[in-house]
Amino acid sequence: MEPIPLFPIISGYCAGFLAQYFDVWSHYLMAFMVAIMSAQMEWLVYCFMKKHQILAKIMSWHVCPEKLFNFGQMAIPFLPVLVYVAFCKAGMPRDQQMDYVRENYIQYYSNYSKLTNFAIYSLNFWFILMAIVAFVGGMFCGLVFIISTWDMFQILRGVQRKISTTNFKKHQAAVKSLLAQFSVTSLCLLPPFLFVLVIMSEFRYAQVTVQLLLAVFSMHSSVNAVVLVLTTPPFRNFVLRLVFGFGQFYNVAVL
Repeated sequence: MEPIPLFPIISGYCAGFLAQYFDVWSHYLMAFMVAIMSAQMEWLVYCFMKKHQILAKIMSWHVCPEKLFNFGQMAIPFLPVLVYVAFCKAGMPRDQQMDYVRENYIQYYSNYSKLTNFAIYSLNFWFILMAIVAFVGGMFCGLVFIISTWDMFQILRGVQRKISTTNFKKHQAAVKSLLAQFSVTSLCLLPPFLFVLVIMSEFRYAQVTVQLLLAVFSMHSSVNAVVLVLTTPPFRNFVLRLVFGFGQFYNVAVL
Protein backbone atom coordinates (compact mmCIF):
# COMPACT_ATOMS: atom_id res chain seq x y z
CA MET A 1 0.00 0.00 0.00
CA GLU A 2 2.70 2.46 -1.01
CA PRO A 3 1.26 6.01 -1.18
CA ILE A 4 1.92 7.95 -4.39
CA PRO A 5 1.28 11.70 -4.01
CA LEU A 6 -0.37 13.78 -6.73
CA PHE A 7 0.39 17.50 -6.67
CA PRO A 8 -0.56 20.34 -6.64
CA ILE A 9 -3.81 18.91 -5.29
CA ILE A 10 -3.55 17.35 -1.83
CA SER A 11 -4.23 13.89 -3.17
CA GLY A 12 -2.68 10.54 -3.95
CA TYR A 13 -3.25 6.90 -4.66
CA CYS A 14 -1.82 3.65 -3.34
CA ALA A 15 0.20 1.14 -5.35
CA GLY A 16 -0.27 -2.27 -3.80
CA PHE A 17 -2.10 -5.58 -3.73
CA LEU A 18 -5.24 -4.38 -1.91
CA ALA A 19 -5.69 -1.28 -4.04
CA GLN A 20 -4.97 -2.97 -7.36
CA TYR A 21 -6.78 -6.29 -7.03
CA PHE A 22 -9.47 -5.61 -4.41
CA ASP A 23 -10.12 -1.92 -5.17
CA VAL A 24 -9.79 -0.95 -1.51
CA TRP A 25 -10.07 2.82 -1.47
CA SER A 26 -6.65 4.47 -1.16
CA HIS A 27 -7.99 6.73 1.57
CA TYR A 28 -8.65 3.72 3.82
CA LEU A 29 -5.18 2.34 3.11
CA MET A 30 -3.53 5.66 3.96
CA ALA A 31 -5.59 5.87 7.15
CA PHE A 32 -4.41 2.39 8.07
CA MET A 33 -0.76 3.38 7.51
CA VAL A 34 -1.15 6.45 9.72
CA ALA A 35 -2.80 4.33 12.42
CA ILE A 36 0.03 1.79 12.26
CA MET A 37 2.63 4.56 12.64
CA SER A 38 0.81 5.90 15.68
CA ALA A 39 0.67 2.37 17.12
CA GLN A 40 4.41 1.93 16.63
CA MET A 41 5.20 5.19 18.40
CA GLU A 42 2.73 4.31 21.15
CA TRP A 43 4.34 0.91 21.80
CA LEU A 44 7.81 2.43 21.75
CA VAL A 45 6.69 4.87 24.47
CA TYR A 46 5.30 1.89 26.40
CA CYS A 47 8.64 0.05 26.11
CA PHE A 48 10.46 3.09 27.48
CA MET A 49 8.03 3.46 30.38
CA LYS A 50 8.04 -0.29 31.12
CA LYS A 51 11.83 -0.36 31.29
CA HIS A 52 11.85 2.82 33.36
CA GLN A 53 9.45 1.32 35.89
CA ILE A 54 11.48 -1.91 36.16
CA LEU A 55 14.54 0.13 37.11
CA ALA A 56 12.54 2.59 39.23
CA LYS A 57 11.11 -0.19 41.40
CA ILE A 58 14.62 -1.46 42.19
CA MET A 59 15.58 1.95 43.57
CA SER A 60 12.05 3.03 44.68
CA TRP A 61 12.62 6.14 42.60
CA HIS A 62 9.90 7.85 40.49
CA VAL A 63 7.62 4.81 40.58
CA CYS A 64 4.37 5.36 38.66
CA PRO A 65 1.16 4.40 40.53
CA GLU A 66 0.20 0.90 39.45
CA LYS A 67 -3.42 1.83 38.69
CA LEU A 68 -2.31 4.70 36.44
CA PHE A 69 0.18 2.48 34.61
CA ASN A 70 -2.44 -0.26 34.13
CA PHE A 71 -4.90 2.32 32.79
CA GLY A 72 -2.29 3.39 30.25
CA GLN A 73 -1.82 -0.24 29.20
CA MET A 74 -5.55 -0.69 28.70
CA ALA A 75 -5.78 2.50 26.62
CA ILE A 76 -3.01 1.46 24.20
CA PRO A 77 -5.21 -0.48 21.70
CA PHE A 78 -7.73 2.36 21.38
CA LEU A 79 -5.40 5.13 20.14
CA PRO A 80 -4.70 3.65 16.67
CA VAL A 81 -8.43 3.06 16.22
CA LEU A 82 -9.19 6.69 17.09
CA VAL A 83 -6.45 7.87 14.72
CA TYR A 84 -7.88 5.71 11.94
CA VAL A 85 -11.40 7.07 12.44
CA ALA A 86 -10.19 10.68 12.60
CA PHE A 87 -8.14 10.28 9.43
CA CYS A 88 -11.13 8.75 7.65
CA LYS A 89 -13.12 11.83 8.62
CA ALA A 90 -10.42 14.06 7.09
CA GLY A 91 -10.92 12.61 3.61
CA MET A 92 -13.27 13.86 0.93
CA PRO A 93 -16.19 11.54 0.03
CA ARG A 94 -15.28 9.40 -2.96
CA ASP A 95 -18.27 10.46 -5.04
CA GLN A 96 -17.42 14.17 -4.61
CA GLN A 97 -13.77 14.01 -5.68
CA MET A 98 -14.21 14.51 -9.43
CA ASP A 99 -16.63 17.39 -8.84
CA TYR A 100 -13.99 19.03 -6.63
CA VAL A 101 -11.35 18.64 -9.35
CA ARG A 102 -13.69 20.00 -12.04
CA GLU A 103 -14.58 23.05 -9.95
CA ASN A 104 -11.11 23.91 -8.62
CA TYR A 105 -8.52 22.26 -10.90
CA ILE A 106 -10.17 21.92 -14.29
CA GLN A 107 -6.76 21.65 -15.99
CA TYR A 108 -6.16 18.31 -14.22
CA TYR A 109 -9.64 16.88 -14.75
CA SER A 110 -8.71 14.68 -17.71
CA ASN A 111 -5.74 13.20 -15.86
CA TYR A 112 -7.76 12.42 -12.74
CA SER A 113 -10.58 10.92 -14.78
CA LYS A 114 -8.15 8.20 -15.87
CA LEU A 115 -7.55 7.15 -12.26
CA THR A 116 -9.95 4.65 -10.72
CA ASN A 117 -8.70 4.68 -7.14
CA PHE A 118 -7.40 7.83 -5.49
CA ALA A 119 -8.08 10.08 -2.50
CA ILE A 120 -8.33 13.87 -2.27
CA TYR A 121 -7.96 15.94 0.87
CA SER A 122 -8.78 19.56 1.66
CA LEU A 123 -7.69 21.68 4.59
CA ASN A 124 -10.86 20.96 6.52
CA PHE A 125 -11.33 20.76 10.28
CA TRP A 126 -10.38 17.07 10.55
CA PHE A 127 -7.26 17.45 8.39
CA ILE A 128 -5.98 20.37 10.46
CA LEU A 129 -6.92 18.52 13.66
CA MET A 130 -4.89 15.50 12.54
CA ALA A 131 -1.89 17.75 11.84
CA ILE A 132 -2.18 19.38 15.29
CA VAL A 133 -2.60 16.02 17.03
CA ALA A 134 0.42 14.62 15.19
CA PHE A 135 2.54 17.64 16.21
CA VAL A 136 1.42 17.61 19.85
CA GLY A 137 1.72 13.82 20.05
CA GLY A 138 5.21 13.93 18.57
CA MET A 139 6.29 16.60 21.07
CA PHE A 140 4.77 14.61 23.96
CA CYS A 141 6.50 11.38 22.90
CA GLY A 142 9.78 13.24 22.48
CA LEU A 143 9.52 14.62 26.01
CA VAL A 144 8.69 11.16 27.38
CA PHE A 145 11.73 9.70 25.62
CA ILE A 146 14.08 12.43 26.83
CA ILE A 147 12.86 12.52 30.44
CA SER A 148 12.59 8.73 30.86
CA THR A 149 16.00 8.15 29.25
CA TRP A 150 17.68 10.72 31.46
CA ASP A 151 16.01 9.24 34.53
CA MET A 152 16.94 5.67 33.55
CA PHE A 153 20.61 6.56 33.26
CA GLN A 154 20.44 8.27 36.64
CA ILE A 155 18.83 5.15 38.11
CA LEU A 156 21.43 2.90 36.47
CA ARG A 157 24.17 4.81 38.27
CA GLY A 158 22.53 4.18 41.61
CA VAL A 159 21.46 0.59 40.94
CA GLN A 160 24.89 -0.59 39.80
CA ARG A 161 25.89 -1.52 43.37
CA LYS A 162 22.60 -3.23 44.21
CA ILE A 163 22.45 -5.84 41.46
CA SER A 164 24.89 -8.27 39.91
CA THR A 165 27.18 -7.20 37.08
CA THR A 166 25.34 -9.49 34.66
CA ASN A 167 21.94 -8.00 35.43
CA PHE A 168 23.35 -4.48 35.30
CA LYS A 169 24.77 -5.09 31.83
CA LYS A 170 21.41 -6.51 30.68
CA HIS A 171 19.55 -3.41 31.89
CA GLN A 172 22.17 -1.14 30.34
CA ALA A 173 21.99 -2.97 27.00
CA ALA A 174 18.19 -2.77 27.02
CA VAL A 175 18.27 1.00 27.54
CA LYS A 176 20.82 1.48 24.74
CA SER A 177 18.72 -0.70 22.44
CA LEU A 178 15.63 1.42 23.16
CA LEU A 179 17.59 4.57 22.35
CA ALA A 180 18.73 3.06 19.07
CA GLN A 181 15.14 2.09 18.22
CA PHE A 182 14.00 5.62 19.02
CA SER A 183 16.61 7.13 16.68
CA VAL A 184 15.49 4.82 13.87
CA THR A 185 11.85 5.72 14.49
CA SER A 186 12.67 9.21 13.21
CA LEU A 187 12.86 7.62 9.74
CA CYS A 188 9.23 6.62 10.23
CA LEU A 189 7.86 9.81 11.78
CA LEU A 190 9.91 12.66 10.30
CA PRO A 191 9.02 12.08 6.60
CA PRO A 192 5.21 12.17 7.19
CA PHE A 193 5.60 15.31 9.34
CA LEU A 194 7.65 17.03 6.61
CA PHE A 195 5.18 15.69 4.08
CA VAL A 196 2.36 17.64 5.77
CA LEU A 197 4.50 20.79 5.87
CA VAL A 198 5.28 20.50 2.17
CA ILE A 199 1.59 20.06 1.36
CA MET A 200 0.45 23.04 3.43
CA SER A 201 3.25 25.32 2.18
CA GLU A 202 2.55 24.55 -1.52
CA PHE A 203 6.27 24.25 -2.17
CA ARG A 204 7.24 24.53 -5.86
CA TYR A 205 9.19 21.27 -5.93
CA ALA A 206 6.72 19.43 -3.72
CA GLN A 207 6.44 16.36 -5.98
CA VAL A 208 10.20 15.67 -6.00
CA THR A 209 10.52 16.48 -2.29
CA VAL A 210 7.76 14.07 -1.32
CA GLN A 211 9.25 11.33 -3.50
CA LEU A 212 12.52 11.71 -1.61
CA LEU A 213 10.66 11.64 1.72
CA LEU A 214 8.87 8.45 0.71
CA ALA A 215 12.21 6.90 -0.27
CA VAL A 216 13.58 7.69 3.20
CA PHE A 217 10.37 6.43 4.80
CA SER A 218 10.62 3.10 2.95
CA MET A 219 14.06 2.49 4.49
CA HIS A 220 12.59 2.38 7.98
CA SER A 221 11.78 -1.34 8.24
CA SER A 222 15.16 -2.49 6.93
CA VAL A 223 17.16 -0.06 9.04
CA ASN A 224 15.05 -0.87 12.10
CA ALA A 225 15.72 -4.61 11.70
CA VAL A 226 19.47 -4.06 11.33
CA VAL A 227 19.62 -1.74 14.37
CA LEU A 228 17.56 -4.18 16.43
CA VAL A 229 20.00 -7.01 15.66
CA LEU A 230 23.10 -4.89 16.27
CA THR A 231 21.96 -3.38 19.57
CA THR A 232 20.15 -6.32 21.19
CA PRO A 233 22.54 -9.10 22.32
CA PRO A 234 20.01 -12.01 22.14
CA PHE A 235 19.05 -11.09 18.57
CA ARG A 236 22.65 -10.46 17.59
CA ASN A 237 23.83 -13.78 19.01
CA PHE A 238 20.99 -15.62 17.29
CA VAL A 239 21.85 -14.12 13.89
CA LEU A 240 25.56 -14.81 14.36
CA ARG A 241 24.81 -18.44 15.22
CA LEU A 242 22.72 -18.74 12.07
CA VAL A 243 25.40 -17.15 9.89
CA PHE A 244 28.30 -19.17 11.26
CA GLY A 245 26.19 -22.30 11.46
CA PHE A 246 25.23 -21.95 7.80
CA GLY A 247 28.88 -21.28 6.92
CA GLN A 248 30.05 -24.44 8.66
CA PHE A 249 27.26 -26.46 7.03
CA TYR A 250 28.22 -25.06 3.62
CA ASN A 251 31.90 -25.93 4.13
CA VAL A 252 31.04 -29.49 5.16
CA ALA A 253 28.73 -29.88 2.17
CA VAL A 254 31.41 -28.65 -0.24
CA LEU A 255 34.05 -30.98 1.26
